[in-house]
Parts: sequence; C-alpha cells; structure tokens
Amino acid sequence: MRLVITTSAAIVISLAANASELIVAKTIVGHWFSESTYKYGRILAIEHLNPDGSFSTEFRECFDAGGSKDHVESGHWTVSGGRLKQVTEAVAAGRVHLTAEYDTKSIDTYVWNMQTVGGDALQVFGPETFREVRVSADSKLPGCMMTS
Repeated sequence: MRLVITTSAAIVISLAANASELIVAKTIVGHWFSESTYKYGRILAIEHLNPDGSFSTEFRECFDAGGSKDHVESGHWTVSGGRLKQVTEAVAAGRVHLTAEYDTKSIDTYVWNMQTVGGDALQVFGPETFREVRVSADSKLPGCMMTS
C-alpha cells in the first residue's frame, strides 16, 4: 500500500511539473521587447519565440558615444524544469553555437521577468535580470532616442 501511495504521489508531482513546464512554454510563445543597459550603451531587442521551438531576436545596440548597430540572432529554445534554454545557431550571417539559460521570476499575459542563470550568456554578461513586455508580431525596434 505504501508503495502505491508513494508511486501515485510521484506520478502526481511529475504530472504537475510537466503541466507547469507546458504552461510556461505556452505562455512565453510570442513576441517580446526588452531594453538592457551595458557599460557602452543600451541594447533594444524584440524576441520572437515560435511554437515550433525556433526563435529569432532582433537587436539594436545604441552606443553612448553615438550611433547604433543592428543584427539578428536565431536558433532554438526549450523549457525544462521551468528553465528556458536557448541555443543560438546564427548571429547575423554567421553560424555559431551559443547557449543561454533563464529562470522565470514572474510572468503574466504582458510582462515577463527572468534572470540569466547559465550557459555562455552567463559567462559573458553575468547574472542579468530582464523585464520583457509582450508586443505584436509586426512590432519594430524603436530608434535609440525613443526609449528610456
């Protein structure tokens, strides 16, 4: 009897964890805008997370010294253990293999707060916190003077 209860509890916990991952995965599908500040300026981004597990992110680097630079990154994403894992496979026109792992701190229909917790992104940029805002699929990056 004890084995049945333990096994049943393990199945319920496993189903709850899988349901939680499915909810997070379905919730993050869409288009998200974020703005980050770095020592040289700011980065504006629109991230497109597709239901098939692919993504593309449009970046605009806004330099404090003036000027800007745009590029696009693309790859694949998964959710496991409630953690978003991204593998970037292309930056601009070049092939790469860069990883990033993010823990969701909070998410609702319009705002997603997350933190970098692993992968190449953590090693390069450190433990960053992002606030992403849901936008429409046809949203364009604003000019550097249009934010903050």
